[in-house]
Amino acid sequence: HLLKRITDSKLTENLLEDELREVLIDRDEIVQDNFDKLIKKAPIIDLERTISFEELIKQLAPDIAEEINIPDKEIISLFLERQKNFNMAVSPFLAIPHIVVKGKDKMFMRIIRSREGIYFTEKESHIKAVFLLGGTEDNRNLHLKTIASMATLTGIESFQKDWLSAKSGIELKNLMILNNRKRFL
Repeated sequence: HLLKRITDSKLTENLLEDELREVLIDRDEIVQDNFDKLIKKAPIIDLERTISFEELIKQLAPDIAEEINIPDKEIISLFLERQKNFNMAVSPFLAIPHIVVKGKDKMFMRIIRSREGIYFTEKESHIKAVFLLGGTEDNRNLHLKTIASMATLTGIESFQKDWLSAKSGIELKNLMILNNRKRFL
């Protein structure tokens, strides 16, 4: 805490929290899987207002396009077409939009929380947790394990309450990593 107080906050941003999480992982002997690794590097988007799934994808596409070197219009099209043909909201609380993209060895994830809700359909109009995922065909196994990990994570009894009460992106990451969900190694 002293290091955090006396140094530039831009230099130590999340440093203490990340370090403490790693200590807990070691102490509790948590064997990490690829989902844990994706969580660690995934940006957390904490929305302050209600938004539609289409608006969300249009906002996130440029950043994803840069990360995986695919045009943002293609990413938008893939997600919107997938949602049109198959509703990716799995409950009134959770959606797992996922696509397969061209190329080799690409994988991305965005973690989105919206206390106000994200509109997917009339029935699923206030989704609070969105795990946005995409990858190439050669990462299909990892892609499927990641979706299974999300399902087991969100099935934990206190997850919804803890998700909504977390104060920061770091707390959300800790909630996802420091739990006793089933790991898919």
